[in-house]
Parts: sequence; C-alpha cells; structure tokens
Amino acid sequence: MGQGTIEVCRLCGGAAGPFRVRRALLEPFGIESLQEAVRWPFHRDGLLTAFACAVVLWILGKGGPLGAYFGFSIVLAVCFHVTRLTARGEDTLRDAGDFRGFFEDVIGPIFRASLAAVWAYGPLVAFLVLRHALPQDLSRGETAVAVLLLAGGIFLFPMALLAGALSSPLLHALNPVVVIGYATRLGRDYALLAGFALAISLFDSLVLAIVTGLDQIVVIPDVAEYTLLLLPALMLFRAMGLLVRARGDELGYGGDSSYLVPVLGRLRPMTELR
Repeated sequence: MGQGTIEVCRLCGGAAGPFRVRRALLEPFGIESLQEAVRWPFHRDGLLTAFACAVVLWILGKGGPLGAYFGFSIVLAVCFHVTRLTARGEDTLRDAGDFRGFFEDVIGPIFRASLAAVWAYGPLVAFLVLRHALPQDLSRGETAVAVLLLAGGIFLFPMALLAGALSSPLLHALNPVVVIGYATRLGRDYALLAGFALAISLFDSLVLAIVTGLDQIVVIPDVAEYTLLLLPALMLFRAMGLLVRARGDELGYGGDSSYLVPVLGRLRPMTELR
C-alpha cells in the first residue's frame, strides 16, 4: 500500500494532532503587517502587477471616457484579487484570477468601490441636504457636526471597500450592521487599517502633485505615472488582505478551521520510529 509518516503519541500510540490556536493570537495584525504591506509592491510580483495595470489604464484610456472607466474598473478587480489572495495566505501574485464575467470583473469592481465611497461622503451630503445649506452657510456648531460626519465616513470607508474586495453581496457595502458592526468587532486592528488607508490616500495625492509638477518640466510617460500612483494602492489592498488573513473568521470569511494554526509552527517530532 506504500508508506508514509504518521505522528503518534509515544505514551499511548494514538494519533497525535498538533495543538492549534487562532492565527490572530500567534500572528496578530499590527505595525509589522503594515510594514510588510509597504514593502510588498516593491517585490517582483508587485512591480509587474503595477506596470501591467498601468499599461491597461494607458491603452483603454485611449478609447475615451468609457474606455478609461473600464480600465479603472479592471485595475480595481486586480487590486481586489490581491486582497483575496493575501487573505488566503498567498504572498505572491501567481495569476490574475479567473475571468468570472463582464459584470463581476469589468463593471462590478468600480460599482462596489462607488458604493463604498458613499460612506466617505454620504453622511456629510445627507446632513447638508437636511439643513438646506452649503458648507459656508453652516453655523459653528453645525460645522463641527459636519466635520465629525466626514471624519466618521472616512474612517468607515475602508471597511466598506474591504466588503467589496471580498466579493460580499453588493448591499453589504451599504449595510450599517455590516460596516459599523465589523469595524467595531475588529477594534484596534481596524483603526490601524483605517489610519493606514488615510495615510496612503494622502501619500498618493502627494505623489500625484509631484508628478504633475515634474511633468511641466520634463515629459513623464503616462505608463510610468500610472505605475507610481498604483504602488501605494497595492500597499493598501495588501494590508486589507493581511487583516483578513489574521481575523477573517470574525468577518465570516472562510471556515473557522482555516484560521487555526499549529502552536509550535513548523516544529515536528524529533523522534522517528521505523
């Protein structure tokens, strides 16, 4: 019948399975995870992914606004794929994933991102509509409320975007029970991700301003510009995947057993009986 290796207890001879605990305990999400997310796009896979996405944006952008729309949505689909692969434990982007359909991989990603963006600006816009006022017409107290609503929306935006990246039902991105509930459940780890997302957004804006300024002095190819702007985005989607890898069981992503790891890691018994 062949031969193999079975781990057994030396005392009773029974099968000895490794003790397992939740990955979040042994490999928690933290500053080191964010540092790894910042480094990841500068590996071979990350650089090639950013360059390939930049080429897609450049080519489809030649087709006018509609082509640019499709190109941006396809790039978002790749970014979502990075999050899902990272959540499953992959550290390399071995493929671009299977093409599931026109809506799922061409229109769906930007639609999901648009729904997530409602959290960033929706509360503020709703407040202004209810007050029948423009921002400059608000009183000091109303301005404070508006600022808090904007800050809260920006804080919750990454959670809604993460729901879209994990291919959750579309309405989950707008469901307060999902977005606010999951953000509360993840607590400090989510706050760390939200702060990282804000920093990435500001950094990407800075890169865009620098590139735009340099473009007035020396011509920068569009592909190079897009590649530079996509690197911070890949950092964010990698960080989102690392958070799910550690605590995805609390988000209902995958079975609980997928988040159990051996306490002793790769350590194996030192005694072998033949």
